[in-house]
Amino acid sequence: MRQIVVDGAHAYIASREDGLFIVDVSDAEKPSLISRHDTIEFATGICKSGDVLFVACRSFGVELIDVSDPSHPKHLSIVRTGEAQSVVEQNGFLYAGVWATSEVVAVDVQNPWQPQIVSRTPLDGFGDGVDVDGTWLYAATGHHSRK
Repeated sequence: MRQIVVDGAHAYIASREDGLFIVDVSDAEKPSLISRHDTIEFATGICKSGDVLFVACRSFGVELIDVSDPSHPKHLSIVRTGEAQSVVEQNGFLYAGVWATSEVVAVDVQNPWQPQIVSRTPLDGFGDGVDVDGTWLYAATGHHSRK
């Protein structure tokens, strides 16, 4: 397993080469597998907004998945960000930490069937973890500074 997000009675687990697992966690002592989705590539990061799950995939970018019916997740689209490690969504925009190109890629996901890249921000190191708090975007780059 790589990353997890819990929303209500469901846990969504990005599990690298094993894709996505959706688990019923309504009874914390007896979690049960609801479904597994074969993501387009290694699932490295994950976040959820409404009925859309955003799964960072190691080489191909970010896969958008409809999880309105957790027992039958459905591929919606993909946005080719580059080697996405982590993702976070706020107000219809997705931010992906992209490793190899050392950047954060911002994507308009208001139409999840046609995500559109709106900006690329260079980082001083590899793009990894990302988070948003208010108007601030935080990006982790580890110890891999360009300097």
